[in-house]
Amino acid sequence: MVKKVARNFKIFLILIFASNFLEGQVDRRFNTFDWQILGENQSINSVTEGYQFFYFASSGNGILRFNKFSRSFDINISQAQGLKSEIIEHVYFDEYTGILWSVGNKSLEFSQTRDGNWSNIDLGSLSIKNYEDVIDIGSSKNFLWIKTYQGYIKLDHISGSFLGVSSFPDDDDIFWGDISKNNLILANLDFSDYYVTDNWFLSQKGVNDDQGLFSNFTSFLSSKDGNLSWLTLDNGYMMIVEEFSKTISPVTSGIGSAIPTTISSQDYRWVAGISSNKTKVITKLDNDFNEISFLKSSEYSNFSNSNIFSSLIIEDEIWFGGNGLVIIYNKKKDFFRTMGFEKGVPQGRIRYLKVMGDNIYLSSINGVAVINYKTKEKVFSPISNFVFSRNLVVRSLELHDNKIKFATNSGIFELSNDNSIGIIDRNRNYTYLLKTLESNLYSVNDTGILLNGNKIINSAQYFNYEVNDLFVENNIIYIGTNNALIVYNLSENFVQNMYEFSFLKKIMKIDKIDEFLILLTSKGLVKFRL
Repeated sequence: MVKKVARNFKIFLILIFASNFLEGQVDRRFNTFDWQILGENQSINSVTEGYQFFYFASSGNGILRFNKFSRSFDINISQAQGLKSEIIEHVYFDEYTGILWSVGNKSLEFSQTRDGNWSNIDLGSLSIKNYEDVIDIGSSKNFLWIKTYQGYIKLDHISGSFLGVSSFPDDDDIFWGDISKNNLILANLDFSDYYVTDNWFLSQKGVNDDQGLFSNFTSFLSSKDGNLSWLTLDNGYMMIVEEFSKTISPVTSGIGSAIPTTISSQDYRWVAGISSNKTKVITKLDNDFNEISFLKSSEYSNFSNSNIFSSLIIEDEIWFGGNGLVIIYNKKKDFFRTMGFEKGVPQGRIRYLKVMGDNIYLSSINGVAVINYKTKEKVFSPISNFVFSRNLVVRSLELHDNKIKFATNSGIFELSNDNSIGIIDRNRNYTYLLKTLESNLYSVNDTGILLNGNKIINSAQYFNYEVNDLFVENNIIYIGTNNALIVYNLSENFVQNMYEFSFLKKIMKIDKIDEFLILLTSKGLVKFRL
């Protein structure tokens, strides 16, 4: 009987060891920063200081990294680098080991390289219900400590192996992380001699931005050299406190859209989409994505508070297609104006904006409108009546060969400069996307992808996924679908690569900057090094 008990106990220990081993395994699919994800600004929950970077825990953008030497944000750590979740509540750098630790939605994760090669431990295996139960993370010479509302959890600070739970830690020399929202009292911090930039106002509990919107402080950290400090906020911003200049400045590393839907390029990248906040935001990015600024509906009286689905740059103006309206931004004058039903703008999401001559053609599934971009007046064009009188549903609109092509539920039609309308294709196959690339017209229907009316890729070759956008370069076609990014070699007629990661759900737009592919997805803006 004793031998049987001993044998069973050994089996139990083996199973426990195997379970912990598997939980702590590294996801080795992501070893580089070839993939970068920029999501909507979300709460910054904690901050820690490492050798080269300050690391910030974000509720939507994973772990943000601020380079201590270049004084700029670097590529953030996200699901593209192997994190299980983009929601990070705590981040902690262990000086004894050089390991970066984080507490996410359901797991404790750690990386010895502090970028990829993440191992994860399920919080439930540590008797932690969820990330909200974690108060702080700290380390001593031999252990990692997690402070919870139930007690203190002790782990091996290299392997993450569970070593026990106690009401009080049995270690006197524990270095805890930042001052978190659980015990942050700004009254204990004296910033009376500091100047707050950008017309932001510092109060005891938080900050009022330049529009008077209040945000709470979430954590505080002073650097080891004492030259700067950080105050993090629940609006996605961080306040950098400079000791030498006695200034406090707001900085951020996210974009203004939860789901970016459109990007236009001229000197800068202008990104807009669907925002989870009441205030709608247009994001202005440089090519390296290091300079980030915002145009907010709360800042401009004529910036209608609408989600945005399309955009077009013409001369000094950027036209944005909203919900039953168009929003026009004059870059030179820094001025907005909004036009809607009074200019003939159809109801519904304005998904397409195209220019031919002096006219802007804009469409939703409910119709097509034409507006002179110089006079801003409605133009009476036969295309509007053609669509309306036949009760056509416009699925796509494109400029090709100096003609407006539009795909409908009754076929593909074209509008010429002489205002005549002709039919291109009455094929029963339902065409839902038109795209002009390298002077050629690509179309997508339920059977596949066509080039100038001739099928080149059968839909079965991309698993019949719904196609949202195409990009062509060097005889390679990049296919953005609801499920994956598919790279198809047109010369050899085969799928060269297929990227079907969790952070690539619903790719809506594809752009290219130098050696990078830019993908607008339901997870945010994804930058991919080709």
